[in-house]
Amino acid sequence: MVSQFYSDLLRGVRNRCSKRKEKNVSERSAEDAARNVRAAPVIRELISSEQTYLNFLKSILDNFLTPMENQHLLTRSETQIIFGEIETIYKINTMLLEMLNTGDPANAFKQFLPCIKAYYRYAEKFERAHDLHLSKVRENKRYQKLVTSAEGDAQMKLEALLIMPIQRIPRYNLLLNNLKNTLGGSEILEIAQEMETATRQLDAHVMESKNAAEMLEVEGKLDFMNEVVVPGRKLLKSGILYEVQNRARLKRRVWLFSDVFVTAKRKVNGRFDCCLVYPIRHCEVTSDGSNFSFSVKCRDETTTLTSDSYGISQSWILVLELAISQAKACRSSLRKESSKQVPWKKRRAFTIRTKGVREQKTRRRTLESSSTNSPETEVQEQESPTLSCLSCLGIRRSRNKGARRTTQPRVLRIEKNVPWWVKESTPSGYDQ
Repeated sequence: MVSQFYSDLLRGVRNRCSKRKEKNVSERSAEDAARNVRAAPVIRELISSEQTYLNFLKSILDNFLTPMENQHLLTRSETQIIFGEIETIYKINTMLLEMLNTGDPANAFKQFLPCIKAYYRYAEKFERAHDLHLSKVRENKRYQKLVTSAEGDAQMKLEALLIMPIQRIPRYNLLLNNLKNTLGGSEILEIAQEMETATRQLDAHVMESKNAAEMLEVEGKLDFMNEVVVPGRKLLKSGILYEVQNRARLKRRVWLFSDVFVTAKRKVNGRFDCCLVYPIRHCEVTSDGSNFSFSVKCRDETTTLTSDSYGISQSWILVLELAISQAKACRSSLRKESSKQVPWKKRRAFTIRTKGVREQKTRRRTLESSSTNSPETEVQEQESPTLSCLSCLGIRRSRNKGARRTTQPRVLRIEKNVPWWVKESTPSGYDQ
């Protein structure tokens, strides 16, 4: 009797547990179905945007790259710079679209992530590609004509098409975040994190490309510093500041690199004449706080700079302090050439011109004595200070061949029209 009771009780517990499991399974399947329903629009958007992106890449290859290669408008190196990775990216994304159509986005992006390095290489050359394309449009009429015709066929500018691979990775990051919120799961979460890391790395490559292009531009315009682009050097900030000298504000173009601080003044031809070069590691920044000026001290040299607003000055102070602290931290355990650098500042050159007053007086006495004692003696030619400057003005003179040798100085004839101030100051004994 007791055994029958316990057996019935155990059977009832098992039945309730099995029903609960079936209920949990049904609820879980219902949740998965609802999650798949919510994720379906995201997956459809991902597939449709991928197809549109591939169409744009194919337009670049068919309308621009192939005709340029057929007409030999670009050299091999120029083609590699402008369209180098487009064909590779097109093949990679074609495989990604095929895997997305299978309905497993997690596996598709898991296979796609190792191939994302092609986007990094494309991002490194993007700024150079953009500048080269613009220069070709300005200089090559055949190139300009083909690009204009191809843009009409593609209904989009080539610049807008070339920037699409740079914009695609952040787009993947956004779509994967939406997919993570709808589908969930550890695999999707891991892939979304890896794609976010890839987006940051791509942004870093783009910034490095822009930085290198700006440094090359500075190197082409800045005198005195012939090697601006060196390994390890980065451009942190650039702008316009004013150097304070004897209560005067002198406009300066300022560049802050990771190891040096440079100021220069603009010349008439558009280039820049370097005014000072301070190694960052030995610099100190001090600010009054009451005005817009701050001082940069490098060993025994000090320069006071100011700007038009308080915000600009404070931004320069913060960036300078951060650059100085980073430079000191990097060089604290190593002694390299940069730690031996000394500040350089351009000085004003003052030229002292000696007039030789004593020599002129001695020569005048000699001429007077020779003319008094021997009238028949030939007298050396004597020039006035005014006519001695005519060679500086580009005016030539010739001797009068018909003049007699007398005690008076030889007659000089000016071949060009002399200004009025030269004629009025010409002494007697010379042609007027």
